[in-house]
Amino acid sequence: MAITVTGLTKEMYIPSEMEYKKILDDISVHIRFGELTAIIGKIGSGKSTFIRYLNGLSKPTNGTISVGNKVFGFRSREWLQQVGVVLQFSQQQLFLPTVREELVYAAKNFGIDLDVNLLCQKIGLDESLLEQDPHLLSGGQMRKVAIGSVLSANPRILILDEPFAGLDWSAQFELTQLLQQLVSSGIAVVIVTHDLSFVWEYCQRVLVFEQGRIIVDTDSRSWIESSKHGNEETIGYSRFFSQLNEKKINVDSVRKWLEEQEERN
Repeated sequence: MAITVTGLTKEMYIPSEMEYKKILDDISVHIRFGELTAIIGKIGSGKSTFIRYLNGLSKPTNGTISVGNKVFGFRSREWLQQVGVVLQFSQQQLFLPTVREELVYAAKNFGIDLDVNLLCQKIGLDESLLEQDPHLLSGGQMRKVAIGSVLSANPRILILDEPFAGLDWSAQFELTQLLQQLVSSGIAVVIVTHDLSFVWEYCQRVLVFEQGRIIVDTDSRSWIESSKHGNEETIGYSRFFSQLNEKKINVDSVRKWLEEQEERN
């Protein structure tokens, strides 16, 4: 089963050029459940625009979204419950006075009876933080609250924009574990990232955007190995930490030590 995007197109008027241009150009793609998909591309390639319309908050010029035989309206309440988006800067989507209120907000809107403590366990958030102001939390904790706030609506697809930006190694590692758990539960997870090490190690699939189109849709490792991006440093780095994980060695302490050595040199 997959989410099917067909013919997604968005035209916008560009005042400086006095004409309409396609910022998304006839995009058709399947986003499979239980799979972690990476979206990469240069600035202005259409990544963020694609996410905005996939999120359903804006209506494209043309295109449809469907799951199986059911077609959803882009701005329909039904579709908005299907998809959750976590922004790069989590504080921008946190607006309530306590963590608890943030976590239950979406669930209340969709009439869902939410067990907040169970959600905290799911996202790895200490329950002692529930009455705290979310803006006073660490970057990693705020990211967890943002993820929890969208997961409370039981979405079938989770989209994250540069989820590791600004996080330390420990928070990145915890977030990676959470994303893997969500994928294992059957959720379709899509991330916009420039971290090719993460793409190599954890993503099953990569979508490469260029000028509002998807120019590559393939297995992530095959793409990295066969392209100029597949340098030995990127692939070797990922393999190294993967092997450490398998041997249950504390990855965070090793990464911290390597960073210290690099600073000294």
